[in-house]
Amino acid sequence: MLAPRAGVVRRLGALAVGIASLELGAGRRTKEDSIDPAVGVVCHAKRGATVEEGQVLAEVHARDDASAERAAEAVLRAYEITDEEPAAHRIVLEVVS
Repeated sequence: MLAPRAGVVRRLGALAVGIASLELGAGRRTKEDSIDPAVGVVCHAKRGATVEEGQVLAEVHARDDASAERAAEAVLRAYEITDEEPAAHRIVLEVVS
């Protein structure tokens, strides 16, 4: 899918991307479910990346057009592109001893 505008990727919702991948068949809901190694999502633009309008944000690999379209819409919604850089955040949230 393509960037709808130029800017900076302020947020990329990992949970939304994961659920889209699961819906494609790249994950399991139960341990009995099989995993389809031919499907999934590849995110090219990560948090903090500067993108141009029309630039590829991510690729969706699917078995059919309908599931590809649903996943692409979900992944596109996971991206927040703004004019501002994302705020810095700590990598380690807390140390438990």
